[in-house]
Amino acid sequence: MACTKPNNTFKTLGGGVPVHYDRMNPPFHYGSKGKQFTLAAEKSLENLLDAAFAELWQKCPLGKADIILTAGAFVCKSGQHGKGRAFDCDGIWWGDRLLLTKNYRADSQAYLGVEAILRKHIGTVLNFEYNRSHEDHWHLDTGTKPGFSASSKSRVLFLQMALGKLFGRRVDVDGRVGDETRGAVRDVLEALGLATAAEMSTDNKTDKELARNWMAFLDAAAERGLATLAPPGAGAGAPPTEPDPLQLLARLHDLLKDELEDHPARKEIERAVENFAEHPEIDAVLARFQ
Repeated sequence: MACTKPNNTFKTLGGGVPVHYDRMNPPFHYGSKGKQFTLAAEKSLENLLDAAFAELWQKCPLGKADIILTAGAFVCKSGQHGKGRAFDCDGIWWGDRLLLTKNYRADSQAYLGVEAILRKHIGTVLNFEYNRSHEDHWHLDTGTKPGFSASSKSRVLFLQMALGKLFGRRVDVDGRVGDETRGAVRDVLEALGLATAAEMSTDNKTDKELARNWMAFLDAAAERGLATLAPPGAGAGAPPTEPDPLQLLARLHDLLKDELEDHPARKEIERAVENFAEHPEIDAVLARFQ
């Protein structure tokens, strides 16, 4: 196929942080610190990425990163990559601390905190749960504008991931907005003071309130997720590094899902955990962390 390579190139983002390609085996294997690379992309994409990473450095407890890892930008193929409007991010290095996208299961809160910032600036973000092809990178492109849509699989997946991992709500991550997801959205938006129960009295109103408050929801998600990147020994007033009870409960649900997916006792065990969490005394404790 015929492609036109963009004239615009860059090798740093977010105020001078070098972009390194980490898929040059050997010696720059995936997840290594790679090698600085010059990428071609439309200037409009570069500007959005610059703004996204600059906001991330500002809000992340670790501050400005040392390296952004990439799997590339312009590639002569169909889709947004072939138009110079897409960028693939493998991970981010802060000193010796690596956030690697393929490690989502073990580093889910930090992962989602970063993704929340990216989603404020970039319309299309395909992540770990989108499909097997995107388990090892974020695909970022300008084919759509930022914002929430209940019909967008990628946005709904992120919403469900954040509801579970960051806000401690029990939801299946299936990319479809149903009663369970909307119930969790109502709980979280009300707990955050973004919408009232009356304003979310129907499914349609709930979706509209989520869309209206999407940027504020992303800010809240980013704050919770990025707090887990606080440097060791951070002083008083720094974000906590230990998971709170809601986060621990979300991890337990993930463990049950991953380890007991086809086990006949899974549903019974999940009900027992939910009954424990819904006990009035336990619920009162968990409410302090919402």
